[in-house]
Amino acid sequence: YLQTALGRLERRMAEFCANGGPLDDVRRRRALLQDVIAPALQRSQPAWNELAHRLGDAQEGRLRVYRELRLPPQPGLWPLGQDRESGLFEFLDLASHGASKLPERDPESGLLRTDVDTGVVFVLVPGGLVDLGARRGSPGMPHDDPFAGDDELAGGTITLGAFLLARTEMTVRQWRHLTGQNLGDDPRLPATGVDHTLALHELQRFGMTLPTEAQWEYACRAGSRHAWCGGPSPQDGGKHGFLVSGPNYPAQLAPNAFGLFDMHGNIAEWCFDAWLPYRESRARRGEA
Repeated sequence: YLQTALGRLERRMAEFCANGGPLDDVRRRRALLQDVIAPALQRSQPAWNELAHRLGDAQEGRLRVYRELRLPPQPGLWPLGQDRESGLFEFLDLASHGASKLPERDPESGLLRTDVDTGVVFVLVPGGLVDLGARRGSPGMPHDDPFAGDDELAGGTITLGAFLLARTEMTVRQWRHLTGQNLGDDPRLPATGVDHTLALHELQRFGMTLPTEAQWEYACRAGSRHAWCGGPSPQDGGKHGFLVSGPNYPAQLAPNAFGLFDMHGNIAEWCFDAWLPYRESRARRGEA
């Protein structure tokens, strides 16, 4: 019995210490904290101070959507300033960033210059009211969608607080930088083949999570009152997302009004919630 127990312990210890095992993962994450995130938090302090100043003065123009939001420095994120078109603030996630330099903005368009090694870029989505689901057979009414299924009707209205959402789908390269797992040969494609349990587990190890259904739907509509973020028809949706073919490289088509890409089409995306009919569940105010 003792020999069997020691043999089992030896095998488990070998697995624990192996390349890619738990010990290796802890060392890698500790190095990330010590060598990247902690120094970056110091270097980015002026950018966080500027962000706090801008948010504190959010009384005019498009910044009013933040309603004097207070956002303390977030370890692991680097403020990248405002997107010129949406007026919303963007942040770089350092854990998924594989380049030595921060992405810069094009001086003419104001858009971020990203490449295959750029980490996840988050958009600070302002809070607001979200009408979940759709209407059907009500032409001219908000969110009328003749193609809506029965399970999309009567979702109700709730209030959401501000939250961070990635501006594109996570790519194969970003997932590998984050987790060490390689999901495909083309690093520029969206990461696929990740089940719900694994997605939540890996994201939560780095202080992230999946968006709730209400957050995702609110971010997808981006203030639009139509069935699609670009207008009332699927053709309007096709201007902002690949509705037929996929997977395709992210951010090739036009972003929505929040500066988010491919919210329609391309690949299926996980939300935090379990699927439940609206009549059997009630979204939670603030985060849903």
